[in-house]
Amino acid sequence: MKKVSALLLTTMLGSSMVFASFTGSATLSSMYDFDSNDYGMGNGSSVNFDIDLLNVTNEDVTSDKAVWADIEASLKVGLVDGDHESGVSMDDPASFYLTSDVTGTDSAILGVGISLDSATVNGDGWSLDITGVTGNPDYAVSAIDSNEVSDDVDDWGFVLEDYDDYFDYEADYNDDVPGFSLTYGVSTLGLGFYHTDVDGDVAAGTDLTVYLGGDDYQLADGLMFSGAVAYSQYESYDMTDETAADKFKSLLGSLELAFTADDYSATVASDFGYDIDAEEANADVSLNAMYSAFTLDAYYATVATATDEDDISTDEEIDDLLSVQVVTDLSSMMDMPLTLTLAGLDLVNAQELSAEAAYDLTDMLTLTLSGSYTLDDDSWDATIEAEYTTDMYYVDASATIETENEVSLYAYIESTTMVDNATLSLEWDDSADLLNQNSNQAFGNITASCEIDF
Repeated sequence: MKKVSALLLTTMLGSSMVFASFTGSATLSSMYDFDSNDYGMGNGSSVNFDIDLLNVTNEDVTSDKAVWADIEASLKVGLVDGDHESGVSMDDPASFYLTSDVTGTDSAILGVGISLDSATVNGDGWSLDITGVTGNPDYAVSAIDSNEVSDDVDDWGFVLEDYDDYFDYEADYNDDVPGFSLTYGVSTLGLGFYHTDVDGDVAAGTDLTVYLGGDDYQLADGLMFSGAVAYSQYESYDMTDETAADKFKSLLGSLELAFTADDYSATVASDFGYDIDAEEANADVSLNAMYSAFTLDAYYATVATATDEDDISTDEEIDDLLSVQVVTDLSSMMDMPLTLTLAGLDLVNAQELSAEAAYDLTDMLTLTLSGSYTLDDDSWDATIEAEYTTDMYYVDASATIETENEVSLYAYIESTTMVDNATLSLEWDDSADLLNQNSNQAFGNITASCEIDF
């Protein structure tokens, strides 16, 4: 079997239709845990490959007539590996897989994807998109409140880099219903509907979305307006994994007003949603303003959600989320490389207040002092951090004291240039209550690592 697989792979790589990329790394590390006295070495390796056996794209089919059609479509046959999770699928309208185990690890997927990326009928100043209805209008998003998401996977099953998911309010909106979007200038009209009687596992009902909006209307010099209104309903739910509670009828409205001048700028955005069946309204509003060295961000939502840090398959929901942040960059006002940040997060519920001062002592050394206090549970913390960056290496060290006088330390040094194609690092992490104030003392662990990338 291995000979057959190797022969197949060699044949595919020799074909003119094959586009292959390989990435990976090999790691050697050595660790000592001060608390458990565990120590030893570790090896790690990771190899990912993405092989396009066939990738054909047909795009911009145009003519010189007054009315013409543009279409962009692609066919992709691919072989890809990775850590796959349940439900992995290609991000294409039509696809299928040939694989023995898409939910396991270290398994390869042979996939065929057919993608109709866009199809429009065009005229002078207008276009008709026949692939579906315009997406949910959503202008206001928090620039302050976020959850760090780890170990998320993409549509192919690859683990993504850690990222921040910012809290946002989105009303129920059905953009899967078949329909069209007609754009004239900067204005767009979208319409989609479908009615079905009881059909197998699909409930009887009507799906309908009507959308009217536009972006970047110039109201005056430096003043821009974007807005949209919509009605959306979903009734033909899948009875195998949904219930009648998943049905909805929603009225939506969104707007954004942006003003820009030489010395200052401001953007106000808001999204509104009304659940007709529940007779419940929700909304959010965001503000971003800049003047000279000052930047103000504010956000309020009657209800906002973001990916849960502890369980990325679910969302964390916060009612009455109100947060404000002010950043002052003194380097733009005077010859002082100091940035001050004051923030109040979730001021209605947890009421977390924080302050931070970052000072560039030199071009290579930055010293940061920060602290926070949460009124809801009387918890607090204070941190001093130093970062030193050169062409050869990067150093990060910090000391933190928090509630009940528990002290922890952190240190990290890394070099990506001492050895070509290799990252050398030494890290001390996971210490806690080093002064043993509350019998929670932990000295953490030290890890030395060498990672070779290709």
